[in-house]
Amino acid sequence: MAAASHEARFNLMLTDMRHFLIQGEIRMPLLRSAHRLLVGDITNRVPSDVYRELVDMIFAQRSPIVIISAVVVVCGSMIYLHDNSSVGLAATLVATVLGVLRLLHLAWYNRGGTTRRSFEEVRRCDLVFATMSALFGASIGVISATAILTPEPSTRMLGYGLCLGYGTGLVSRSGFRAHTTKASLIFMLIPAMTAMLVISLPGTAVAGTSADFGVIALIAVFVVGGFLTATEMERVTIEHLVTRRNYFKLARRDPLTGVSNRLALQDGYEKAIAEPGLVIVHCLDLDRFKPVNDRYGHSAGDRLLREVAVRLQALLGDRDLLARVGGDEFIVLQCSGSEASEVNALSSKMVAAISRPFAIGSEAVSIGLSIGSARAMPGDDLDAVCAQADHALYQAKASGRGRAILARQVA
Repeated sequence: MAAASHEARFNLMLTDMRHFLIQGEIRMPLLRSAHRLLVGDITNRVPSDVYRELVDMIFAQRSPIVIISAVVVVCGSMIYLHDNSSVGLAATLVATVLGVLRLLHLAWYNRGGTTRRSFEEVRRCDLVFATMSALFGASIGVISATAILTPEPSTRMLGYGLCLGYGTGLVSRSGFRAHTTKASLIFMLIPAMTAMLVISLPGTAVAGTSADFGVIALIAVFVVGGFLTATEMERVTIEHLVTRRNYFKLARRDPLTGVSNRLALQDGYEKAIAEPGLVIVHCLDLDRFKPVNDRYGHSAGDRLLREVAVRLQALLGDRDLLARVGGDEFIVLQCSGSEASEVNALSSKMVAAISRPFAIGSEAVSIGLSIGSARAMPGDDLDAVCAQADHALYQAKASGRGRAILARQVA
């Protein structure tokens, strides 16, 4: 019975590990604890796109990892030549391997750009990076500890310098990820501070001098300052990224209806045309909108435009885009269709949706919608496709309004 229970727990652990490695899901209590320790709750505190940018920033730092890895190899080798410690040598080898693995991880993450990476994959990469950073810090702590426990003052100073150099460099280059930075510092400080405590005790084989105690006090001050600096750096960085994100969205939104504007339409078109699949540009113009605006006033006209945007947006797929480009003119970028029937179906749904009455105060107001559409081909400019769709729109209005005409037939 006990064996079956252990086997069930082991199988559950393997399942949780598979979900983490493949999908980025963190289910196992051990993994959840590691994530809280090394990464913190930042994924719950910031928008997903801001979190993604923070991870991209930390994966862009190749040169500092190369430099600190080289420094650790040199310092670890020098310390080993003085004390012949197998522990220090093992820690140096571990740090060297971790340095290479971190560089390979950075290269893998940055291959082909990072925009296509899923949120779960970004989250998983962040945890792997934080784990290797903490282990690298622990290796440096062990190397420093072996140096501090030697009777040679110059070797001890090398250990202190390695602690200070790594700590200050870590805060300066990745302090904007405060939790990961603090975790790496703590993993480094545990063995190093243990060695410092040993030499400060009376009666030990290696007794510390006043210079040792002065350096230890300086390191303690640097640690406190590093923790405070990392916390402030993260706060300022997140505020900056969130503000930039908000301004970026405002610059691409129509202030009246909240849908995309022409700038966002251009960006969306360039991304859509670069992907395989059908891309249709629908130019929409409201019929009989001007009489409603003249009779009920501009505020009523604005409410009507907002309601039109809501109805149109409800018909679109996740990959489609709705933009307001003029007073009562909209453009729909359809990327979710794959054949002519889907294109015609969306056009018919949009005409039917806008033909239903709108409530203006206590009155029901009816307007209409005319649509001209054109298929975008690879290499087509947005303005050129819109010109074709506009021509089809003119034909739709001339033939009686409330119609949809496609300039380029879809196979």
